[in-house]
Amino acid sequence: MNGSSRSRRIGIAAGLSAAVCSLLPSCSFHDHPGSASWMPFESVAGPLRPESQNLAVQPPAVGAKLRIVTYNIHLGPDIPGLIAAIQGSAQLSTADVFLFEEIESHPSDGKSQAAMLGEALGMSYAYAPAWTYPDGGTHGVACLSRFPITEPQVLHLPYYELEGASELRIAIRTTLTIGSKTLRTIALHLDTKLNVNDRLKQLEPAVELADPDVVLGGDFNSNPWMWVDRTFSLLPEDAVAPIDPAKAIDQVMTYNGFVAPTSTSGTTTNLPAFNARLDSIYARGYTPSGFGVERSVTVSDHFPVWVDLAWTP
Repeated sequence: MNGSSRSRRIGIAAGLSAAVCSLLPSCSFHDHPGSASWMPFESVAGPLRPESQNLAVQPPAVGAKLRIVTYNIHLGPDIPGLIAAIQGSAQLSTADVFLFEEIESHPSDGKSQAAMLGEALGMSYAYAPAWTYPDGGTHGVACLSRFPITEPQVLHLPYYELEGASELRIAIRTTLTIGSKTLRTIALHLDTKLNVNDRLKQLEPAVELADPDVVLGGDFNSNPWMWVDRTFSLLPEDAVAPIDPAKAIDQVMTYNGFVAPTSTSGTTTNLPAFNARLDSIYARGYTPSGFGVERSVTVSDHFPVWVDLAWTP
């Protein structure tokens, strides 16, 4: 991306944020800008040290499509149940790539949940923690792939102080070797108690630092509420301004050259009293050929969302 294009695209997001900011409260933007560039996994040390391992010894033959799934597994409380649900689903058992949010690692388990899933599903994995627990456990984002993973990297997104829910939010980027080609993926998880202007600012670095050809997915937490002082929700956001946060993200992504195949997916939450499209997948440089939401898989408070990409081996 050249400098003028980058500036123009940043300007659109910033302009939209400024317009929304005039209508909604809590427009202080981020409290810390996050990292300025992607960081290789091996450069991150300490309690947030990521891990990656290629377990897919013999990658499968490449067909005319690739299936990408994003799934917030809500702290991974039932990994055996999750494995069984994936293996028992006709739509998920054939997936080529999983982007997991709210995946964890705990010392008492002996290995990370990403490693457990990778071993059970025969997939390579890259896991990056976003924050730690007092017991030394970690919580973060992962990519699992039936193809080898190279160059895993992590990006610290803009940080916001939220009442009772302050967390470092991250994105991870992976390069998947698929035959003679590569596929770049980005998985991310955004904050909850943000109005749309702040949500777009938190997303912006991952979009601006994305590759020309890439699949970006995750839990955007695009809930329909207006948040007061990043503390409590008062009214639906569209009661204050004609804004749908999920659609606002779609618009920014499409302006940046992405297609939004899951924009009509409907609710992705497994909560009877709360229907919202929190989870999405976007693609740039690739042609989606189908999508779905697996509402029969109920291990988490989110449903898995998948997209098929047309692929030429």
